[in-house]
Amino acid sequence: MKGAHARSLYPHVLSALRECAAALAAGADGDAFAPCRQTTRIPYDSHPAHIPHIPHVSRSLRTLHFPCDSHALGDSGTSCDSRDSHALGDSGTSCDSRAPHALSRPLRILDMGCGTGALAQQVLEAFPSCELSGVDLSERMLSRAAARLGSRARLACADSERLPFSDGLFDLVYCNDSFHHYPDPHRAAFQAWRVLAAGGAFVIGDCWQPAPARALMNAFMRHSFEGDVRIYSESELRAILSPWFSRVEWRRVGFRSCLAIAVK
Repeated sequence: MKGAHARSLYPHVLSALRECAAALAAGADGDAFAPCRQTTRIPYDSHPAHIPHIPHVSRSLRTLHFPCDSHALGDSGTSCDSRDSHALGDSGTSCDSRAPHALSRPLRILDMGCGTGALAQQVLEAFPSCELSGVDLSERMLSRAAARLGSRARLACADSERLPFSDGLFDLVYCNDSFHHYPDPHRAAFQAWRVLAAGGAFVIGDCWQPAPARALMNAFMRHSFEGDVRIYSESELRAILSPWFSRVEWRRVGFRSCLAIAVK
């Protein structure tokens, strides 16, 4: 059932990614996301106390595939490519003030909670020239994803709440049917914001229920053996994303799903 729900969101997440990629491309020539590109970086310690300073990686990072070295991970688990002209330095300021797509390079996309790579495969078909990375906590899932994607994606066993990437590395980040599993969704939202370049977008596809059913399911989720934590209402999801992102859009998908698009 859960796999079927995740698959039902694929076309909606893909459509949102295409929409965001088109807006980014338009921003390279016009001012589609100009206000978003002016967003001021928020210091770690300026946010409410429930999001403390977060080190890049707190465990050994086991990387399965590195199809290209354009933004490979260094020994510290952070991007070490000096050619990355919009990577952020130690001070948290951008080394390049241009919009991401003013640079002549492929889209950089991150799949948070990539699972077996089924959606990642469709993302690669939709964006054949992109540089795709995926993270998941399950080595078993990542093994299946590696078999499916081969050298077309870079996969790492890592926590979405502690992403092992440098600031501003990606143009698009998506999370499909995984956000309700995160023990600290505020931290996960912050991490997505942190690794996105200015003007980039975070796309979430997830489960949703109307208030009575949601309250009942959330009461039982604490006893879940599948890692479920909470189903979020529209207002709750907006409250999680809004402290970091300059624009948040929420859409209902059918009777039990939702889509959120947050622009940095």
